[in-house]
Amino acid sequence: MNFFDAVVRALHKKHGEGSGGSFIMPTIKTEGYAHAGLRQLLAQERELLIFDDSLTLPALDVPYDVVLWNGGLLPRAQHAEFHLTHENPAPLAADTSSFSDLARALTSTLVVRITASPKTPLSLGWICDALRPAILCSSLRIEVAGGIQASIILEDRALSENHLHLSSLELVLEESSSLDCALLANAHAPTSLRGVQATVHANAKLRMIRTVSPTGRAREEITCEIFEGAHASLRALMVQKTGHTSLSTRMVHKEKNASSMQIFRSAVFSGAEVDVDVRTDVAPHASGTSARQETKHLLMEEGAKAYTVPRLFIHNDDVVCSHGATMGHATPELLSYMATRGIGEQRAKALLALGHMAELAHHLPASCEANYLASLRSLFQLGSGRHLPTENIFRFSTPSKMDCPLSILTLQPPLRNWARL
Repeated sequence: MNFFDAVVRALHKKHGEGSGGSFIMPTIKTEGYAHAGLRQLLAQERELLIFDDSLTLPALDVPYDVVLWNGGLLPRAQHAEFHLTHENPAPLAADTSSFSDLARALTSTLVVRITASPKTPLSLGWICDALRPAILCSSLRIEVAGGIQASIILEDRALSENHLHLSSLELVLEESSSLDCALLANAHAPTSLRGVQATVHANAKLRMIRTVSPTGRAREEITCEIFEGAHASLRALMVQKTGHTSLSTRMVHKEKNASSMQIFRSAVFSGAEVDVDVRTDVAPHASGTSARQETKHLLMEEGAKAYTVPRLFIHNDDVVCSHGATMGHATPELLSYMATRGIGEQRAKALLALGHMAELAHHLPASCEANYLASLRSLFQLGSGRHLPTENIFRFSTPSKMDCPLSILTLQPPLRNWARL
């Protein structure tokens, strides 16, 4: 059930199927709203009014207590706006004559402004589902009002299912706001997203995590401008079975006393390639900057390729900046060690990769972490993983006298239990 169908069902329950009165629902500027259900309501000459708090909607994964739709599809404009707010704006008249024109006219940007702190993460999938097929935009802008704390989950699969192929994403965090943003790739198709531009204003905090499709070719650029006292972190998980992923990131410290962090993990299979270009810029007047870069590649098989270019452009002496890049693979000694515990070579490599990626997967939203680890187990052909520990997956320490390029092995539970996987 999508957002619109849920509203209609609740309205019918409250007012009755045969009522000739007005429906009360979240404010929707209906110009250009091409949903067939809404057209049907308008055909019945029912007036659309504002949400009145007494209407209870079916249980869905949408925080309705903060979702009121103010604004809409603007005639011949270059963007559509939807506001998430506690405010009740004035009723908006329905205009059915502009439906077809607006559906064709929408071209560029969908703007979502968050002005109240949601209790649960907002999934943009339900916005796309509610708007289908009216929205045909190529970019998305998310604005977080000052002092607001929010969490957003943006799934490539949900967007593609709703025919919303975004090429760019813009994040704007106003002063003292906070945003957790999860950009989750489709496991079976490359992403359409090509660029992310973030602006983190004074004392705001942005925490972003990105997963990358394991197949196909993708090139993505992520740039973040950080102002006084703000913090921005970016984590990326890249499992590349086939194809080529190129990720270019840049943290730009514009003002003083700001901090940033860029942490990447990759597991690359034979014939696949991962390129990571990590850059941090510190402006001359950005004193007190703290910046960290860390990249770790795991080469799963012969023929796997991974490249990292860590770069620091520092124009101020009063900073603390670090960068590091490592690359490793499963050595014969390691595989022999695991074989003595009943773990075959392919499974040993798969478990190693799972543990390597799980280190960052714990930063995914709670509702997404289990699904992501399950997709990795399927990708690595590890089965259901019912014997895998739910916490501390692969807390490794290097066995004595073993040449091991990564910090690995000594498992919880003991290794003998892993033979049943």
